[in-house]
Amino acid sequence: MNQPPELRESTDRYYTAYYRDTLGIPGWSALVRLRREEEVQERARRLARLEALLGADALQGRVLNVGCGTGGFNAAAAAAGVRVAGVDAGADAIAICALRPRVGLGFARAAAESRGKPYDEEGDTQMRAYVEGEIEAQSLALPMSGRLYDDGIIDPRDSRTVLGIALSAIHSEEVRGTMEWGVFRM
Repeated sequence: MNQPPELRESTDRYYTAYYRDTLGIPGWSALVRLRREEEVQERARRLARLEALLGADALQGRVLNVGCGTGGFNAAAAAAGVRVAGVDAGADAIAICALRPRVGLGFARAAAESRGKPYDEEGDTQMRAYVEGEIEAQSLALPMSGRLYDDGIIDPRDSRTVLGIALSAIHSEEVRGTMEWGVFRM
């Protein structure tokens, strides 16, 4: 299956930023290529594994994929006839997901159709814009620190002092990693 060029380029940029910039993995380009090829190779296997775990009835009707990422599973499920909607906190991932063909109708459209009512495309667009705006606003530094999701914000007037303390702390003892545990990811 050939992906549209815009989808392929967006997916490559997304995974390049993730593997190279976020994780700093040597050989990141091979992982980007693997991700590109993985969707075609894994499509049937993903659905088969889910059917084996949950039963064939679980993949009938509507599925909400929480943490859908770039939408690879959504596309596979939709191709198998499942009505799937995906949500993810990553705006870049959702933008890529939206580029995929056959990603499903979404729950609002499916609910309207099941009741025989017209689907409000404009209302859905407004709601989508509102939710995206809320996610963006809540991912800024002040709301994140206020909810204690990170270590806080340094007052710019104190940045030299904090940097000095940090450099002093790392210089005072040999820096060694641990062999007690692996990499943790949140």
